[in-house]
This record gives sequence, structure tokens and C-alpha cells, in this order.
Amino acid sequence: MPSLAQLEVALARMAPAEIAIIEPFLLPSVRRARRLAARDELVRASAVHYPEQSTGRALAAALHRDLRRYAATGWRFERDRPPIGDAKRQAWHAILSLNEGKMIAAGQLRAILAGLR
Repeated sequence: MPSLAQLEVALARMAPAEIAIIEPFLLPSVRRARRLAARDELVRASAVHYPEQSTGRALAAALHRDLRRYAATGWRFERDRPPIGDAKRQAWHAILSLNEGKMIAAGQLRAILAGLR
């Protein structure tokens, strides 16, 4: 029986259009794992928008503050459409979209940025 790791390797070789076709047939746990992995990559990539933060804890706190602010204000208007604005706002939008509009706790952000998740 194929393992989840073998499935991930096979999916990595496929084109995005092909993945979109088979995605509905994947187990919900596999879809969730893929969604959260994409979210975690976006969280790590968003670190470039915070060059003034010198520690991981400060970076996680700044990102958490900005995500919380965006979730409370702009997200409710932009959740069903592409975000308008700078790269930071687009990153926040993508992170919240992949997290189904739910906030990520500061501790979870620290774990993601540290590569522990």
C-alpha cells in the first residue's frame, strides 16, 4: 500500500492543473496537510517583509499583530476577492485564506518560523 510520503512525491511531479483535477478525490487529511504546509511556507516567506525584526520572537509578534489587525479590518471585505495593496497585504490575505480565515496563535507562528511545524 502506498504511503503518504509516496503520494506527496507523486503530487510534487504533477502540474498544478492535474493536481486540481485529483484534489477532490484526496482524503480530507491529505488536503488539510497540503493546505497547512502551503500556509507554513507563506508564513516563512513573509519574514522578508519584516527586516527590522532581529529575533524570531519579535518577528512572530509583529506578524501576529499585523495578521490580527488585517483579520479584524480588511479581511472581511477582501476574503472573496484578490487583495488590493502591497506585498505584505497580499501575504496576509494568502495566509488567512489558507487558514480558512482563522487567526494563527503567536506561539504557532514562532513554531512555524523556527521550522518546527
